[in-house]
Amino acid sequence: MKNILIVQLIIHIWFLNTINAQSNMDSWRIFSPNEKVIGIEHQGSMIYTAFELGILTYDVDYKEQSLWTNANHLSDFRISALGKHEPTNTIIIGYDNGNIDLIQNEQVYNIPGIKLASIQGIKSITKITSHEQYVYVNTGFGIVIVDPKRKEIKDTYYPSSTEEIMSSQIIGDTLYALTTTRLLKC
Repeated sequence: MKNILIVQLIIHIWFLNTINAQSNMDSWRIFSPNEKVIGIEHQGSMIYTAFELGILTYDVDYKEQSLWTNANHLSDFRISALGKHEPTNTIIIGYDNGNIDLIQNEQVYNIPGIKLASIQGIKSITKITSHEQYVYVNTGFGIVIVDPKRKEIKDTYYPSSTEEIMSSQIIGDTLYALTTTRLLKC
């Protein structure tokens, strides 16, 4: 009887240690604060939830989740906006420094044009919207048009030289920009 209890205790301890095992010494564990949700988008069976320092992905079909940060997938940190472009099945990530990541088929493509540019004004991306074949990225200095198919910046609009662009919308064939004090027609 005593031997059976000892064997059960050893199995129980082994089982608990297996469940609560920590990472090996030669591997990294990633921790990302997730107090403030920046945005949530879905593409196919994947759900993307953006936090300031990473993206939590969840595959609905396989019930699997993973954390994407600048340590393992993303090009930068300090996410400020999240958007989606349906025609190309692309998730768009905007950062405080103007950097842009495109996620297509779980591959990340970086567009650093805004980040690297010498531009007067705030580069932080405030909102991402899509219309037809383009993505419209709102920044403090203007609206940057991204072609997700070609993975490049197509054009930039500067609707106001003094006010930050908070949001934009296309109605018909007209682009409107919202600043903190007025609505502009581009």
